[in-house]
Amino acid sequence: MRVVSANLTAPDHERLFAVTKEALEECLDLGRAEVERVCNDERERRLLVYGRLRPTDVAEPTMRMDNIKAQDAIAELSPRFALVDPPDPIVVDFGYARLRQLDPNRENDLPAMAVTIADLRLCVFTDAIDVARLRQRRGDAPLRDIVFHEFLHLCGDASRNGAPDGILRHNLAGADAIKARLAQP
Repeated sequence: MRVVSANLTAPDHERLFAVTKEALEECLDLGRAEVERVCNDERERRLLVYGRLRPTDVAEPTMRMDNIKAQDAIAELSPRFALVDPPDPIVVDFGYARLRQLDPNRENDLPAMAVTIADLRLCVFTDAIDVARLRQRRGDAPLRDIVFHEFLHLCGDASRNGAPDGILRHNLAGADAIKARLAQP
């Protein structure tokens, strides 16, 4: 599988593309089946933890996400990850500085990246990224973590049950599980 760029127009884009490509290649090297396995293992572990809580208890009290209750976490994580192979090539598109340029009706203009539904391009919104630190400006997530989250979308996993995109499913059961697996020998 190949990772290619589109619309590289600024020097910062080269650096962002290099980091994005490296993270995507880490996922590709693990393979779709292994990424799916580790995400489902972490999903199951978290479902057990949330299942021990009262439905209205905060699911992740140490993470300042008081709005996500155990019942919401369970609903978001209930469907298994059932990934498909990502597109080949994976196109990383730098043609948009902000999400609203791609989706004018979008209320939230803060994401650093998003996968387009129609053609499965990974769009990088450069205004939302602190290039010097390689982190999202709002929320401070590392660029690598965001790429892992978006890789799951490239492989067909979208928000489930009306849950917000990525708070638990794609970040904790997804990106964190991928990072943990990559840290293993």
